[in-house]
Amino acid sequence: MSPGGREMPRVRPPHGRRHEPSFREAVCSRFDDPGRSAALGECSVFLIHGDLSRSGSVRWGYALVAGVSGGDRVRLAWVGDSIVRCEFEDVAGGGFLGTRPEGEGPPDDAGAQRWIDRWQARSDGPTPALSVAVGGTPFQRRVWAALLAVRRGAVTSYGRLAESIGAPGAARAVGAACGANPVALIIPCHRVVRESGDLNGYRWGLDRKRALLAGELGLELSSAPG
Repeated sequence: MSPGGREMPRVRPPHGRRHEPSFREAVCSRFDDPGRSAALGECSVFLIHGDLSRSGSVRWGYALVAGVSGGDRVRLAWVGDSIVRCEFEDVAGGGFLGTRPEGEGPPDDAGAQRWIDRWQARSDGPTPALSVAVGGTPFQRRVWAALLAVRRGAVTSYGRLAESIGAPGAARAVGAACGANPVALIIPCHRVVRESGDLNGYRWGLDRKRALLAGELGLELSSAPG
């Protein structure tokens, strides 16, 4: 009602359509504090400190990541029951584990695909547990461990991630640690964005980060980019 007692006209969106959130706005609606998933028992990947990529028993292969850019291929390496590397083929170039991939023995594509299928598993229960063995500085390992607590279907910001590891104000350092992550997808650095919802950067390309988040959050890629 107006001050004079008259009923004010309702303001309708242009052309009678309701506001559709942009990709950035949709991402902002999915913020979650790192550690909540751990408290809920939702974590499905376990970080093992210690780089096993030079153990002499590395196995590797190519795998298809369904639903990302029509189907992306990753190159994945593992030792025993632990993943040690995962990288997108088109960005990685010829190097792998610091050497040529053929220097690591013949590929086991079926084995690599089993790892990715386990990571992408969708079910009513928890995703099957995976283990990751990586090197890195103590700070990097703290960031990567915190990333594992960012559940699928949620995002966090660089600042929130920094606070979760007891390093408030270290958002830039957290971003650098995300960029140094040797295990794409499995350690989900693609789930970290700016507080504004902007995607910021991604070692494997912003278009791929947007596609990954769209798939996990159930968003339309046609929305305004973040």
